[in-house]
Amino acid sequence: MPKKAPKSGFYYFMLEYKRREENQGRNFPNGLRDVQSDPKCSEAWNALSIEEKNDYNRIGKEKREKQFKLTGMGESVELLQREKRLHMEYEANMKDYIDRSIREADKINNLDVMSFYFIHVNHFYTKVNLDNNTTDYIPAEYALAEFSLKDGVKRIHHQIINTTIETGYTREYIEHSDSTHKLTNELPEGENDYAVMFKNLEEFLDPGKTANRFPPLYTMKNMKTIVPCLLERMSHAAKSDVIFDLYSLEYLFGTLMGTVNINFPKTAGRAILAEAQFDKDAYMWSSDIECYYHANIEGTGPYCSQSLVQQWGFTIADYCCPKLGLDMIPGAHCPLNSLISGFQSMKMTEPKIPTKDTSDSEASRKKQGKTFTIIDYGKQSAPTPVINYSAASAASVSTMSSRVAPQKQMRAPKTMAKVFESSDEVPIMNDDNFPAIGGRGKPRSDKSDANKPLIGRGRGGIRID
Repeated sequence: MPKKAPKSGFYYFMLEYKRREENQGRNFPNGLRDVQSDPKCSEAWNALSIEEKNDYNRIGKEKREKQFKLTGMGESVELLQREKRLHMEYEANMKDYIDRSIREADKINNLDVMSFYFIHVNHFYTKVNLDNNTTDYIPAEYALAEFSLKDGVKRIHHQIINTTIETGYTREYIEHSDSTHKLTNELPEGENDYAVMFKNLEEFLDPGKTANRFPPLYTMKNMKTIVPCLLERMSHAAKSDVIFDLYSLEYLFGTLMGTVNINFPKTAGRAILAEAQFDKDAYMWSSDIECYYHANIEGTGPYCSQSLVQQWGFTIADYCCPKLGLDMIPGAHCPLNSLISGFQSMKMTEPKIPTKDTSDSEASRKKQGKTFTIIDYGKQSAPTPVINYSAASAASVSTMSSRVAPQKQMRAPKTMAKVFESSDEVPIMNDDNFPAIGGRGKPRSDKSDANKPLIGRGRGGIRID
């Protein structure tokens, strides 16, 4: 049963007015309805001073606070509890979906071709809504990637966003951009129509539809408040009622880890262990995976949305593919410039061992042994298709190898081992030939300066020993 609306200060004034008039012999058959329609009651209320009205309003406020308990920040306890309950239900539904879909795919040996969609969003600045205590992130760039264990990162959709910087947020926009992605709000390749972006997003996700429903989008926990801001802008601009499911990438990866690894700890939090794998940032400085804009700006690769969604795919592939005996294809499962690209490399696989019951892939995998085989990755290298809807793109589909500017080769380190690597004799360092520390000066001699006369004037005069 819904709760009644909170009462105002005038309501409590009518109660007092009704008691006072009834003590004088008046009768109100319909209760407060008659009191509210009584002109004398309205006149009496209007005749009150501001302080007197505030007293009644204060009574109403106290009653409302008792009815709706508030936190120290003035937030409704009931509303917070409701939001927490909805969040817990959403988390439970997410885990149930991931567990069930991974388990069913593994049971029918279909896990390797199952597609997942990753999304990352960069923003310019944030706005805090004091009315509902929420934060709005003004988007600057986003990227989606379609990934499967068999094919790796199959497709990428990337978009730079142009937006008008509101008054009062210019400094935050400049500082955040300079310290991270270095995107500006007006770029030739940028798009400012969120309805167009929504259409492009739908086209990219359309192959993954099941029962006329879009597939869930997976992202890291630090993105779970940023990505919805972009999706809501797109849906609102397109006047669409489509709701995208945004699920935890850490929980997905942890579930995959537990499925392909028979030694995966069952009691530990799978999302925590998966997060530890992501935190290694093994592919942070990989080249040829960032977008064209960030490929030409030094130091921005780790912040590029296109780079990050590919790094997530590489990390998952690096853990899961060897345990499933899947070939690692440079450009799809790992960077094109990987050390194993172009020559043979050893990779651990898990061959099948005949068993009486082979219907359950997980059970059969637990009985498998491990061996080493030789895989030639050089013949399998292929760039990942990048779908870019920006106005500056020459074509709707391009490849990373053709869009990235050539990288400058790093200078060899000036170490002592490098200097003498071609010499048969390694010098012995002593006080006579040890180089000066912190400068280019001549080596200090082991002779003391104590016997040299001090030349010049000073408080102590000229010293002659």
